[in-house]
Amino acid sequence: QNFTEYVKHYTEKLFEVSPISISVNDDIAAASHQILNGYFRKNLFFCVKEALNNAIKHSGATAIVIKIAADKSGLQVSISDNGNGTGTESPFGNGISNIRKRVKSLDGNVLFENANGLSVKIRVPFH
Repeated sequence: QNFTEYVKHYTEKLFEVSPISISVNDDIAAASHQILNGYFRKNLFFCVKEALNNAIKHSGATAIVIKIAADKSGLQVSISDNGNGTGTESPFGNGISNIRKRVKSLDGNVLFENANGLSVKIRVPFH
């Protein structure tokens, strides 16, 4: 629950002067009591932050949707924009590899989908 609230608060502050519309949805009732250790929270949050910063700076998006869902086994975070995707020359720089490394360190999986914008889908298990 605290992680979700922190992401919502951070996103509101980040986009408060941006013309990009933002939507944050969560479905964490099945695991709202789950305690995330500091290492988990930090690395997952940095993945979210990296994806959001890329969307603001490089995507040309007008809308971003963040979805956070949880079940008893893990947490899923999806950040999708309606921008121009990554193309062949990704302005993401080291961002994609940084996200991959962080998610791997959490024993999770990440998927980058480049269709009608970019979607970053992260799934990490609870330990």
